[in-house]
Amino acid sequence: MRRLAAGTLLALALVAAGCGGSSKKSGSASGTSGAAGLVPLDATAYVAVNTDLASGQWKALNSLLGKFPSKDQLLAKFRAQLQQQGVDWVKDVKPALGPELDIAAITDAAGKNQPVAFTQPKDEGKLNALLQKGNGTHPVHEKVGDWTVIAEKQSTIDAVKQASKGKSLQDDSAFADAMGKLPGETVAKFYVSGSRLTQSVGQTLGAAGAALPSASKLAYVTGALVAKSDGVQLQGTAKVNGKAPGSGTYKSQLVGDAPAGAFLFLSVHGADAGISQLRSNPALSQQLPQVEQALGVTLDQLAALFKNELAIYVRQGTPIPEITIVSKVDSTQQAMATVDKLATRAGAFAGGSAPKSVSVSGVTAKELTIAGRFSLFYAAFDGKLVITSAQTGISGLRDSGPRLKDDPVFKDAISAAGMPDATSGFFYVNLKDSIPLLESLAQLGGQTVPSTVGGNLTPLHAFLAYGNSKGSETSFTAFVQVK
Repeated sequence: MRRLAAGTLLALALVAAGCGGSSKKSGSASGTSGAAGLVPLDATAYVAVNTDLASGQWKALNSLLGKFPSKDQLLAKFRAQLQQQGVDWVKDVKPALGPELDIAAITDAAGKNQPVAFTQPKDEGKLNALLQKGNGTHPVHEKVGDWTVIAEKQSTIDAVKQASKGKSLQDDSAFADAMGKLPGETVAKFYVSGSRLTQSVGQTLGAAGAALPSASKLAYVTGALVAKSDGVQLQGTAKVNGKAPGSGTYKSQLVGDAPAGAFLFLSVHGADAGISQLRSNPALSQQLPQVEQALGVTLDQLAALFKNELAIYVRQGTPIPEITIVSKVDSTQQAMATVDKLATRAGAFAGGSAPKSVSVSGVTAKELTIAGRFSLFYAAFDGKLVITSAQTGISGLRDSGPRLKDDPVFKDAISAAGMPDATSGFFYVNLKDSIPLLESLAQLGGQTVPSTVGGNLTPLHAFLAYGNSKGSETSFTAFVQVK
């Protein structure tokens, strides 16, 4: 029963929009206020959940949930599960909900993280009764200031009481900086301390934790879940001590080259830096000469293929989807020579033949046949290196057809998510067209997709995630469009 305190209340908050509410308070998930003044300064993480069912955020979320056919069925099932625990939604839960539920992970005397929840119930007696329901050990709870604090151990509550009298998370400049980057009213907000997270991971993994790459440089990660009229958006910031990896932005050129209709598209820039850094990794540096010998190319030659913008996209194909990799290269001749060496080694390793020349849309390309059944095609032209699973991957870049940047679904997703022209990379999925395709492929494989599943996937229109790195900070946004 220990988990009922925070776990059940949090689950209730996530379905509460569909059940209705009548709170009159502001109810925005707070960052710099809320219960942060009671959370110890060395807390690893802090989450604030908006549980004001009358707030604008929950109304927007309720409207989105109404687009899914199984909403009422899921809510009824959830209420039935509560009844099995002897809990009634109307009589026991609604009166126990306050405008906000905050949860923190704080450090105990042994250096381990302990969960603690904070709430301001409309009816303190109803909350007390709710926490005593069920079998097993019940959580401890105590009123501290204006908040009811719920934990598994009394020592955790004692730490909260101590923080309320001295320095707390609210006094931490990094926490204040992180929360200040988030919007005011949200469904939920979170904050994770980089230094505390690194310590926790190190304690968990022991010696292996010490070998992790620059996690110790992380200052914090913060984010917010926001309900909009046409989807749900996660936005936040990761800050490091020093310069953020891949700092800088670019305007994608390959999105203007890729054919319209691609239902998955990934664009990144400067991937060569990650490959080149392998030389400075002590655990790998000694094996690099053997790896380069096996590949037939040097690490620098491999990195040069991905120095500029790199895109990976998927289009409908026959009988399977077409997968294409396109990279902007400084020298098409050198790029082709490098891939020729890689393909020759790969063909020999797979027991196949060497790549052979083929002509595709007026371009001299190479075909590598693997196991006699599967072919890869590659070519370099117009400042681009192309590696694809079908000849249409090359011809699609050569023809005069419409481009992805003008695709209506793509343009609509960019507008809804607020993605700027220049980013540090982005990832797009056309859910509207890809989900029916995946269902068709499943049926071809003899799998039956239940109608209830298909109906609940229909409102999903697109997914778009992008980031912007500048100085020590990387902002990120992930948006699921619902129609």
